[in-house]
Amino acid sequence: MLFDKDSLYNTDPIEEIREIHWDYIVVGTGIGGSCSGYLAAKTGAKVLFLEKGYPPQEEYKGLYPEEKQKKITQNFVSTLDPIEALKSNRSHEVFFKKNNFQRYKPFTPFLGSGPGGSSALYGMVMERFLEENIAPISMEEFQLYYEKAEQLFSVKKGEELPPLNSHLEKISAQFAAIDIPLYRLPLAYRADKDCEYCQSYLCNKNCKVDASIAALQPALEFKNCKILYGVLVKKIFTDSSQVKNIQISLNGIEETLNCKYLLLAAGGLQSPIILLNSKNTFWPQGVGNQNNNVGKYLTRHLIDLYVFNNFENLTQGYFEKSFGSSIFYQKNKEKYGTFQSFGKLPPGEMLWNQTLLDINEFYFYLTKPLLSLVKNTVVNYLNNLRLRLCMSSIMEDTPSRDNSLFLIEKKPVIQYKITPEDLQRLKKFRKLLAAKLKPLQYRRLDQAHNITRLAHASGTCRMSDHESTGVVGSDYKVFGINNLFILDSSILPKSGGTNPSLTIAAHSIRWATQHFKRFAL
Repeated sequence: MLFDKDSLYNTDPIEEIREIHWDYIVVGTGIGGSCSGYLAAKTGAKVLFLEKGYPPQEEYKGLYPEEKQKKITQNFVSTLDPIEALKSNRSHEVFFKKNNFQRYKPFTPFLGSGPGGSSALYGMVMERFLEENIAPISMEEFQLYYEKAEQLFSVKKGEELPPLNSHLEKISAQFAAIDIPLYRLPLAYRADKDCEYCQSYLCNKNCKVDASIAALQPALEFKNCKILYGVLVKKIFTDSSQVKNIQISLNGIEETLNCKYLLLAAGGLQSPIILLNSKNTFWPQGVGNQNNNVGKYLTRHLIDLYVFNNFENLTQGYFEKSFGSSIFYQKNKEKYGTFQSFGKLPPGEMLWNQTLLDINEFYFYLTKPLLSLVKNTVVNYLNNLRLRLCMSSIMEDTPSRDNSLFLIEKKPVIQYKITPEDLQRLKKFRKLLAAKLKPLQYRRLDQAHNITRLAHASGTCRMSDHESTGVVGSDYKVFGINNLFILDSSILPKSGGTNPSLTIAAHSIRWATQHFKRFAL
């Protein structure tokens, strides 16, 4: 245990939790876990949430934890202290990736760990996927669940959004003048005139409607619903076709919990890890992994940042992550991506330290001493970029079986390489944007190749019509296991061209509708 929160937040003794045979145990409180658990609790079922993180501390809201750490230590560090990470909803778990020399380099993905999961950290954009990205389900059927998900998360669109301020109207006009019409992104938030559109850190005004606010907190109001924080799910015990119980670690002590149904919603990276760690005589490669599909087809978004010189000294209103353009999504019979406002860039020293980590990654060790000589100049420059408009290009990748997550000596390893076809498409997308943006002064910050920017990881337990090509069916049930469902980004067959949050929520509502044989909201 990293710090003593269990006694403060886990109000129900583990002895009592252990004795209950739960109807549903939900692993993870991100969008998929919170929504599905909430809808199950509404039926009167006994629901237990298991969350790896802890409720965030108030003083960590409204800023990057690195900023808080700087105030404490007067010095940024290259890696965020694990305690600081947990207090601010950030994951501190270290993963390993393979590089070109077949060595393994550690990195920490930017993921949520705590109530609401990553939805508590990222921006409030909740946009629908195209029909081709939700197959094998048809849009005709799925539309209803999108509508219900928008209702649950208080998503505002079009005229429901507050009007642009004069500065953003000017920006919109300048993009329109170069034939890049901008539209307002659908946002999950409760209107606040001083909303800061908190991107990459916790909201301190509760105007961001994340999974905790929309579903977890309402679920915990039911007497039949409980939550345990600081839980590490070690293993799922099964026979040939049924989950029997699960093994967890709490406060360093192993416990066994029982349930009728297990809902796995730990995210695109953690859910496959739990399955792979659950080997037994019936499932020698891991639960649900009879065809070696668990962890395969890892998808992500290929993201570059564009910082514009024209829009300087921006006030708070400029940082809204609230507008974008889709004119590049389908262009010249080829699919590229979306172009959206990014929000405020991280602090300069945080970017500087990440640069040092990236340099280590590429083995430019000899340049590191030289960089220390120019640190102040570079940090000042990076902080200057924070005062400028930042946009991002978001391109979905093509699912490849070679891109995968697997375990070596129980350590999670990520292997990812942009496919040659996607590489060509990315180059064309960059050229297309460069031609359009030429009248505006900008600097492109290439991030698409950086695997540590593992934006919106998905696909590792993909949904399919057949177990030979997937891990779950369209009923969300793991192939071969009657009472194990997966409800998170890992089931998405494609990454789509925008934030997957709304799609995950819609899948959770669809699961509840099917499972309970009636509409759940």
